[in-house]
Amino acid sequence: MHKSFEGVTLSGIVKPGETYVLCENLDSTWQVESLDYLYTIRSEAEILVALDMEMTIISEIFQLIKYLGFRRVSEDCHEFRMLCYDEEGTEMIFSLYLHRITTLEEKLRAERENGVY
Repeated sequence: MHKSFEGVTLSGIVKPGETYVLCENLDSTWQVESLDYLYTIRSEAEILVALDMEMTIISEIFQLIKYLGFRRVSEDCHEFRMLCYDEEGTEMIFSLYLHRITTLEEKLRAERENGVY
């Protein structure tokens, strides 16, 4: 694990029983290119492992310097910010977003309220 994630504790992000995905898109309406790249996160411990894995995968494009922390974007989204070097060696902020997946119950309720189902 990258040293900037060592000793980091996350609390109050993941709601018990909920499922999340981590992606580069703030907009929750992004389209999944392939299910092969999609995975779920169900605990705070998994967030740090996923962040470390994602930053390792893209290390040829963005080299991680330091984890800067996270912020709540909305009830269902958190932003995780990292200071990185880009391909030219310029420092930049790179973010990944943790989105909560809507449950079937929530989707059914919304569709019924809209008169669709």
